[in-house]
Amino acid sequence: MKLIDSAIGSVVPRLGIGARWLREQLAALGVTVPLSNGCIEEFVRNANDAVARTRTPGEPYMSCLRRQIEARARFIQLWTTTDEKFERAEWGELVEIAQRFALPRPWKLAPDPVPSVPKRNIADEIPEHLVVKILEP
Repeated sequence: MKLIDSAIGSVVPRLGIGARWLREQLAALGVTVPLSNGCIEEFVRNANDAVARTRTPGEPYMSCLRRQIEARARFIQLWTTTDEKFERAEWGELVEIAQRFALPRPWKLAPDPVPSVPKRNIADEIPEHLVVKILEP
């Protein structure tokens, strides 16, 4: 069984199954932001790398991959629909991918606007002797 799982783990990323799963999950979560094929592939590659780190003994490769892809879909949903900060270390790689592919974020205006600075006329600050006067014909 381990030999079959190992073979599946090396073949599945090349078959595009992960990309299809991620697109399906994004659609199910209502994510409408278009993602490039390169972006999708990068998130799937990241999910595949995470399988090696997080797979529990006896867990099939495909189950773990699906779980990792679902986690990335939820991240993309949060990234594109909220302006929450992703400061925890475990978000680091996913945030890097999102930033590299310029995934959009909704930004909220600050609740307390910065007080406005009074406008000034720079022309009033130029000394009179430095102003060149244009003669009208």
